[in-house]
Amino acid sequence: MRRAVLFVSPLIVAAVWTVTASLVTLWGLGTLELVGWPTWQWWGYLFTAMPDAGTQERVNQWLLTGSIAGTLTAASLAYRIISDSSVMFGRGGRALFGSLKYATPKDGRKAGLIYVRRPRPDCILLGRTAGLLGRFWRYVCLPGVQHVILYAKTGSGKGVAYVIANCFNYTDSLVVLDLKNENYRATAGHRAAVLGQEVFRFSPLDKNGATHCWNPLGGIDASQPDYISKLQQRAFSFFPETYGKEKFWQDGARSAFLGISILVCETPGMPLNPARVFRFFTSGSGTDELIRLIEAARQARQPYTQTCVDLISDYLNGTDEVVKGIRKHVTSTMGLWFNPKIAAATEHSDFSLGDLRRKRMTIYIGVMPADLEQLGVLLRLLFLQLFEANTDVMPQEDSTITHRCHVLLDEFTAIPVMRTIAEAVGFARGFGLQFSFVMQSKNQIHEKYRNNGAASLLENAGAEIVFGTDNHQLCKEVSERAGYDTVENVSRTTPRFFSLFRAREQNENTSQTRRALILPQEVSGLPQTEEIMFRASAPPFRLKRLCWYSDASFKNLKQTPAELPTVRYKLALDDGSIQLSHGKIA
Repeated sequence: MRRAVLFVSPLIVAAVWTVTASLVTLWGLGTLELVGWPTWQWWGYLFTAMPDAGTQERVNQWLLTGSIAGTLTAASLAYRIISDSSVMFGRGGRALFGSLKYATPKDGRKAGLIYVRRPRPDCILLGRTAGLLGRFWRYVCLPGVQHVILYAKTGSGKGVAYVIANCFNYTDSLVVLDLKNENYRATAGHRAAVLGQEVFRFSPLDKNGATHCWNPLGGIDASQPDYISKLQQRAFSFFPETYGKEKFWQDGARSAFLGISILVCETPGMPLNPARVFRFFTSGSGTDELIRLIEAARQARQPYTQTCVDLISDYLNGTDEVVKGIRKHVTSTMGLWFNPKIAAATEHSDFSLGDLRRKRMTIYIGVMPADLEQLGVLLRLLFLQLFEANTDVMPQEDSTITHRCHVLLDEFTAIPVMRTIAEAVGFARGFGLQFSFVMQSKNQIHEKYRNNGAASLLENAGAEIVFGTDNHQLCKEVSERAGYDTVENVSRTTPRFFSLFRAREQNENTSQTRRALILPQEVSGLPQTEEIMFRASAPPFRLKRLCWYSDASFKNLKQTPAELPTVRYKLALDDGSIQLSHGKIA
């Protein structure tokens, strides 16, 4: 039954009742032939007084009989209409192929989202509603500590619609992987001047050396009772667990790195940073220097710890082939520290990752797209240490933890695999740590984290957002995940010629069929101003994207950021410690 018929069905039922009641009444009174086609005559007899009591009684009897007949006929018709449309209205049974529409604000509120006229600074902004004629729209906010995954191809406007808007809005601590430094230029001034936060930018390959410094081995000294445990944790960050043929060399490199790190940490006046540890592996006199330091400490009766000496002994007492293999493995893994810019930018720390939940601060990790692969190891170290430093103690166990931290990772899959974060992201919420993972497609997660926590990463997302994409598999998955609606399919058969005069040969059949809420090609062709959003326990959402430079809440917030410190370095000259033989390093 078509929806148009359903809207006028009360009028149809009333008309059928009137015609049937009039027909029976006229027939009983013997006036049917005089009237012809019955219409409203039942009502006419009802409101007309007869000339005598006998005639009135006879008319009343047939009025009652006509009303009964009309009621039975109209009831049968109404039952047919209701039964045919029960699926459409969701009554009397389930839709054959399901019944689904885009989520409404009511659905969103039931699912825990917040709809507000002004952005909530304690929430992540997901988008906005369409409103009415471009007005009366609302921001859609994700409250609490929840994670977001955004699928958006390069150049789709994810920075304008999501990243920068949230950098302006979020008032607790923020860490941003800032490709091209666009987010820093747009939002750093606001976060410092208006939100009153300490703002840092770690951009170790900046062409002018404008960067704050961060030392991956910083914050550790021999006066701490657990400094060896901390150094071991850092060693695992540099040399994560691997399997297969590389396991032997990876384990050996990790042990050697840990032993030398402990030695540097326990040596008074020797700065503990990756470049200093790295030098023991690259210097031709590195091995002799290790032995000299250990012997000097013994003679001064201030020996190194047994753990330190055991680890270094295990490294140095291997065969010549093994020692060279471990050194080569370390230099290939830490080759980034051959670059004097990197060595200078990681010499000390201007900020502590452990302070992110203790005071409001912002850290921009400035990376140019061409440097992503080169800086992969350093980025992985930073974000792993950030995760470890902020999941060591629960907020309720430490009164100094008073803030949350939002980590916004643009081009997340361009960073080397961070299995710890992927597998434990579900637990991070309890520590006040929330992530936004931005990537080009879902395939990247499955390919890179197939056996490294992909399921945990996807299952713990509080919201998944999809911008228009050309990835066929993602388009198909979005369409299938959005679900199907039951629609009416009408098929007509008519004669080929003179159909207007051959009405009896024309047929119209209706049947129910399924139709995807959004087809794959519709996902691919999604307007630049719209997005699809998924959240558990709610139908899919079709929202409008934000645009910070035209949004009244954000367009006037951009300020010039403060001048950054400049890191300077001097290229070291050959000191003759490396012996050359036949053009090769001995």
